[in-house]
Amino acid sequence: MKQEHSHWKQESSRLKQEHSRLQHETSSSEHETLSSEHESSGSEHETLSSEHESSGSEHETLSSEHETWR
Repeated sequence: MKQEHSHWKQESSRLKQEHSRLQHETSSSEHETLSSEHESSGSEHETLSSEHESSGSEHETLSSEHETWR
């Protein structure tokens, strides 16, 4: 009887290890999707910064017009 009990203990600890390993795998795959989302938001940031640059050049033409008007 005692032997059987230790066997179940081993089995339950093995299952716990397996469960934690599976949890770790799913969390790492979730992390991968998060990082890919982060990359896509990074490219969005690039388009925003390029838009900001074009508005900056518009500002330059306005200031030069202001100088000629003066």
